[in-house]
Amino acid sequence: MPRQSIKPFLTYSQQLTKLAEDKKLLIPDSASAKNALTSISYYALIGGYK
Repeated sequence: MPRQSIKPFLTYSQQLTKLAEDKKLLIPDSASAKNALTSISYYALIGGYK
């Protein structure tokens, strides 16, 4: 059975940086974006679950 890699913990600021750099998202209001991440979650957002 293949071993799963553990994903590192990222703060909300680090998550926003990752979204901006890796996913090429424009985030004009980081405060609102952080608020959205607290209620939606990073994986639900990028996975299209919300």
